[in-house]
Amino acid sequence: MKIVILTCTLLLSSLAQAHFLWLEKTETNTVKLYFGEWQENRIENNDKLKKFSAAKIFVATAENKTPLTLHETFFSAPLATNNDVYMTLTSLPAKLNRTKEFSHTSYYAKVGRKETTATLPFELVPTVDNGNTFTLLLNGKPLEKTDIVLYGPPKWQKNYRSNGKGQITIETPWPGQYIIKTSYQIVAKSGVATLAKPSQRFVFTNTFYVSDNAK
Repeated sequence: MKIVILTCTLLLSSLAQAHFLWLEKTETNTVKLYFGEWQENRIENNDKLKKFSAAKIFVATAENKTPLTLHETFFSAPLATNNDVYMTLTSLPAKLNRTKEFSHTSYYAKVGRKETTATLPFELVPTVDNGNTFTLLLNGKPLEKTDIVLYGPPKWQKNYRSNGKGQITIETPWPGQYIIKTSYQIVAKSGVATLAKPSQRFVFTNTFYVSDNAK
């Protein structure tokens, strides 16, 4: 039992501390894409951002791609919309992971929690508009027993694990910006991940904002 608990703790720690991509909205109808660790105030500069230049930012469908502009610490895209905004990046090459196995990572991100149906292949979807209960879906199917981390003001953190329906219900005790982060890996079918047939890793973040009267 101690070994199982230790393993789960290490997995949650790894999920919480790894770099990730996330979206933010500004009051000037601009969406920004960052890379780093939001909870640690660690934002990478454009030397590391460049490799994500193929990311697609869009509303509703990936065909409506909005061009990205690279800045010192973020990408930006002009989007005058009150709807949820999405990001996909699936074209990065496979590489060796920490366990010396080849893995291909697909990054997905979202800002907002209005839409109650999945738009991305890997996504936490709210059950109601702006609700605190989410269902984690991979290609339309719920994922149970998957670790999920919530970050919120003031750089507060809480760990969750999806239930048998793939759902979690989060707490948003303070007004401000929140980010949900989760990942999932499908091991190569052969059991041996190679450059030609790597394991598949999916990473998702959802940024949303809580007002004073909507805690």
